[in-house]
Amino acid sequence: MKELFMCVSLLTPLIFVVCQNCTRYGYYWRDYRGAIPIDAFNATSNLYIAQVLYDSVLIGGYYAGTGAVVTEYEGRRLVVRDTIKFLCNKQRDRFKWVRHNTYSLQPDALDDMVIGGFEDNTLTYIGKTFHEGQWKIAKIFPPPHPLQGLNVWTKNEGTDILPDFEILQYATECSSVVNNSILDEQN
Repeated sequence: MKELFMCVSLLTPLIFVVCQNCTRYGYYWRDYRGAIPIDAFNATSNLYIAQVLYDSVLIGGYYAGTGAVVTEYEGRRLVVRDTIKFLCNKQRDRFKWVRHNTYSLQPDALDDMVIGGFEDNTLTYIGKTFHEGQWKIAKIFPPPHPLQGLNVWTKNEGTDILPDFEILQYATECSSVVNNSILDEQN
């Protein structure tokens, strides 16, 4: 009996870690196959969050009906029609847009923010802003990256780096236990 108790005692932390990791991220990326997936997260009216592979993993906006993702890459507007993945989730109420400023993005503030891609040896996060008369989804480089802020494409084919933006947060079961304010703010 003592051996059984020791075995259960040793496995309990392992089971907790495995279960905790299972529920930590309830979102996923789904391949585009000619139609917007039914479980795709709609960032705002007819604008979806998409990821594309183009020299790096880039984050951008898929405007419904266009068949393309618009993103910013190396200082210019880029339109991509293949290698598209959509951000999907079955519990949409766990996503939340949080207003931030580049200078308030400390490492611990990024813990529950959704990672969108990887560029210039840096994890990028998913941001949203109303810019040049339309909503745009774009990447956020966190400090101290030289391009820190929300990097959005412009109508004249350039790039604006905005210090103020909304960043996508995912309230996990782990974060709701550690920080009840995430769920309280949603209600």
